[in-house]
Amino acid sequence: MKKKIFLLFSCFILGVVFFFSKDVLAKDAGVMNIETLSENAIVGDSVYIEGWALSDYPNTKVRVSIDNKSEIAERLDRPDVLNAYKSYNNSNNIQPGFFTTLDISDLSYGNKTIKIEILNEKNDSVFTKKISVIKKAPVVVMNIEVPNNNVKLSDSLYVEGWMMSNASNTTAKIYVDQDKEGVLFDRRERPDVLNAVKGYGDVRTNPNPGFYSTIDISKLGYGTHKYTIKVFDKNNNVITEVSRSFEIAKPEVAINIEVPNNNVKLSDSLYVEGWMMSNASNTTAKIYVDKDTEGVLFDRRERPDVLNAVKGCGDVRTNPTPGFYKNIDISKLGYGTHKYTIKVFDKNNNVIKEISRSFEIAKPEVAINIEVPNNNVKLSDSLYVEG
Repeated sequence: MKKKIFLLFSCFILGVVFFFSKDVLAKDAGVMNIETLSENAIVGDSVYIEGWALSDYPNTKVRVSIDNKSEIAERLDRPDVLNAYKSYNNSNNIQPGFFTTLDISDLSYGNKTIKIEILNEKNDSVFTKKISVIKKAPVVVMNIEVPNNNVKLSDSLYVEGWMMSNASNTTAKIYVDQDKEGVLFDRRERPDVLNAVKGYGDVRTNPNPGFYSTIDISKLGYGTHKYTIKVFDKNNNVITEVSRSFEIAKPEVAINIEVPNNNVKLSDSLYVEGWMMSNASNTTAKIYVDKDTEGVLFDRRERPDVLNAVKGCGDVRTNPTPGFYKNIDISKLGYGTHKYTIKVFDKNNNVIKEISRSFEIAKPEVAINIEVPNNNVKLSDSLYVEG
């Protein structure tokens, strides 16, 4: 009885060993060699793979994949491989060699894993080999020649420079602040750059190394801003970018009120005259009395005396009519102290300077004397008053 139990147990163990050994064989039944790629090889837009694969399975195929790309490799004769591996020299391995090319131009840059699999007739993977490669971004060198970093600007941003790359069909865009669309640079030939810069492609990959563009920044607010140049490969992947800052400073304004004096006493009208100079064109000026929110636009006129005397706040190009004047009706204002304010606006209607002065509307001085009648006089039918 004990002998029977032992025999049964031995058979069970052998069956388990056979079962699992068969399973291992099914998952790893072959041998493979990759001849064209080494571990951590640098690749570009395509990967060519060549090698050989031997298997215990009939009618096998070799599948090569990377990320979401896969190809079934073509097969070819390799008598040298069959001579070296006699145990696989049978009808299952008529063409051990394989080769294929994978287009990976639309894949991102960085570390990638290539998987090469031997597939059986049911397309199950029975042998797998993996190789790590690196898809390297094109090399780019860039130089911004205009403008300098942290330059002060007003209405437009003109950017000029050059870039060289070892990849063809690169493009460049400029982005200002939070702009998401960007503006495509114009390109032009730069033989001086091609002659001087080596190691970043040549005239074939860089027929027009120069770039330039003018960006309208007249709507931007005053203060510090940033522009970014992004370089794209032919698949619109960003391969490099560089940023620089610039400043939009408030225009400098000089203003002088010639008439009236401060705290002058007035009655029915307020006449204001003076001049202003600015280093920005298209400035305007308005006068506001007390809490008036609309203001009145000044009339302007030429003042060659001012242009000759005042320097550092623009010239005749930005100040063709420096003089200003206006007569304001103040007859409805009450007695007491009042204020007028002159506000200077830039071309986008932003206040860039203001100045205030006071004036007074005093009650008229009066002298009066009643000559007839006397105080507390007794009357009957009429009151006669004279004085």
